[in-house]
Amino acid sequence: MTTHDYLAALFSLEGRTAVVTGGSSGIGRAIAEALAQAGARTVLVARGAERLDDVAAGLRERGCAVETVVADLSTRDGIHAAAEGIAAAAGSPTSSSTARASTCVRTWARSTRRSGTSP
Repeated sequence: MTTHDYLAALFSLEGRTAVVTGGSSGIGRAIAEALAQAGARTVLVARGAERLDDVAAGLRERGCAVETVVADLSTRDGIHAAAEGIAAAAGSPTSSSTARASTCVRTWARSTRRSGTSP
């Protein structure tokens, strides 16, 4: 077994789904590219449809499974719309991942209320 094959087997994300917010540029794009190339079905979430489509097209050319969701995560309504879009693109999550996502949204809501930036 080559080193490449060993590492691919050890760190493969085949059969997993990754959701990357801010996936159309910068660090989010780099993370999305790494996850997709490691085999994860990757859902890119960002506000700009054109940039999302460009990133997704580049990844698809490399054989990656990629979906896009256009969403603005700065409001609760935007977060809920993103969740619906993600579920439509990648299917409903398992109960354990739903619990983790729900915890993240509740934590975000509490922190924005405390900081006075809640929508």
